[in-house]
Amino acid sequence: GFNDNPIFLFEFSLVEKIKGKVDQFSHTIRIKPKQLFAQLQKLKESKEASFSFRIVNEYPDQNTVQILDTSEIRFKANNSIDSLKSSLFEKSFYHVIDLHIEELVANWKGLSNFEILSIQLNAFERQIELAIQHHQPTLTVIHGVGKGKLKEEIHHWLNGKPFIRSYSDQFDPFYGNGATTIHFQY
Repeated sequence: GFNDNPIFLFEFSLVEKIKGKVDQFSHTIRIKPKQLFAQLQKLKESKEASFSFRIVNEYPDQNTVQILDTSEIRFKANNSIDSLKSSLFEKSFYHVIDLHIEELVANWKGLSNFEILSIQLNAFERQIELAIQHHQPTLTVIHGVGKGKLKEEIHHWLNGKPFIRSYSDQFDPFYGNGATTIHFQY
């Protein structure tokens, strides 16, 4: 439900290139339940059929840093098969993904906490999809200790998914308390 504070990821791209504008970018928003219910109440009172939220004010220029260009996201993961040089194999078969923001995005210093969390969750979901596609038995997600918001969001996401047999964040000799190991079922 909407009490879960869902995150909406919008991806934009130009049909035809425009000089000085980015080719593509993404933007995430989280609609808080209070905002949604306030809009629904206004709708009810005005007897209208829809409402809208502004996602972005204008399409960003190439040198705009406010909105993260998804092409900047890169995955770096530790795995036990580093010696293999097949890039296709390496990109699709990570058993460990590190979600620390500095491992995912080159220029992260100006990002808000919300943007950082959104990038981390997006990377997490992409890696889950790859793990399932390749029928991996497990995936270890390094989320760090921190305030626990990322770990909380990951665990919330994992709950009730039919392809998740179990997950555990017990102490790990390699990652301490900052990782969750996911066991898949197929």
